[in-house]
Amino acid sequence: MDEQLTEVLRLYPTVARINRVATADTPLPEVRNDGKARIIRKGTTIAISADAFHKDEQFYPDPFKFDPARFNKENKAKRSPYVYMAFGIGPRNCIGMRFALVETKVALAHIVRNFEIRPSSGTPVPARMEKDMLGYKVGTDVRLKLIPRT
Repeated sequence: MDEQLTEVLRLYPTVARINRVATADTPLPEVRNDGKARIIRKGTTIAISADAFHKDEQFYPDPFKFDPARFNKENKAKRSPYVYMAFGIGPRNCIGMRFALVETKVALAHIVRNFEIRPSSGTPVPARMEKDMLGYKVGTDVRLKLIPRT
């Protein structure tokens, strides 16, 4: 279940961007047309798009395909750990990450154990995801029937 959940969070990250502030002047490897180095100045706020990394073919071939195998041990080892940031990265990543993952798994297990889940009439299959300022959410036209298991 870990690989499937991780792949869902790659396709639909909970946070659209991660902000960081440069703690020192940092030259970038590429140079401008005039031959001068580009520098990120100390104090500059940098916005990093998790979605852009998660859907970049350089890191995830066929990026819009749902493929949990991307997160097996072998495939993870081939990729930089900094191109997956569903909960942020580095020392300021989400403090509740492990709790959120366990809570999600327990909730899903409880729902699947107690209910049969079916789309209601008029619900698009596959479900439509909507993007807003903060990230992704399930489309407002998605309606599910939860049928109690006997």
